Amino acid sequence: MQWLKTTPLNRGVFYFIKYLDGNLLFLIFVSNNNYNMELDKLLEELEKWEGVRYRIKSEGVEYCFLKYSSFEEIEDEEFHVKRQKLMDSIVDMKDYIQQKITEVEDKISDVND
Repeated sequence: MQWLKTTPLNRGVFYFIKYLDGNLLFLIFVSNNNYNMELDKLLEELEKWEGVRYRIKSEGVEYCFLKYSSFEEIEDEEFHVKRQKLMDSIVDMKDYIQQKITEVEDKISDVND
């Protein structure tokens, strides 16, 4: 999913198009008089955040953060702090679950002996 910026139309009007699975999602017209680089930066930032959300939805939280990407394109320190805490919590939870499984299996084995 990305924003496509066209070349200027008549009278300096740009338009930005966003597609999702081949379907038009957004169409934004911007006058050349009002156009500035800030809009480009904001659209790019929006695309990055939507990409994170899309990957979480399509890949699942665990795979998305532990294996899929380090999200270097996201230039947000708080995001990366929260991302690291989430990854640590996922690993801790997986370890805890495995520990509980092992404990119960050991108790079952003791009962069977």
